[in-house]
Amino acid sequence: MSLANEVFNSTLEIMLNNTNSTDNDSSLVNHPGVARNPYEEFYKVAFGSAIFICVASFITILANSLLLLACCIDPLKIFRSPTTYFLIGLAIVDLLTALIQEPAYATCFMFAYLQHPLKRNADWSCLL
Repeated sequence: MSLANEVFNSTLEIMLNNTNSTDNDSSLVNHPGVARNPYEEFYKVAFGSAIFICVASFITILANSLLLLACCIDPLKIFRSPTTYFLIGLAIVDLLTALIQEPAYATCFMFAYLQHPLKRNADWSCLL
């Protein structure tokens, strides 16, 4: 077993055994004597990340589409320089990333949130 695995397992064991805390806002212990799932916070962060990625993807698509539209229309022909062609290439790659990769990541995070074990259990008493 590697050192990283040993440290992780010992940390997880300490977190699960730490039931003497009196702090009600602790992310590990809600009630004295009841240990919570240490991965519960990850699922909440995954949901927030999915929402953030969706918003960032929409803004990225809008901004890069407007940039490409401005470069294509260009009635004064002022965007005809090597630097502009470089920026057009970056905008196309960024647009493809926002159209393909970011929604895929958001979907993965959303599935992680919707299918975690605490969401599927009918017993919500450990969360109160």
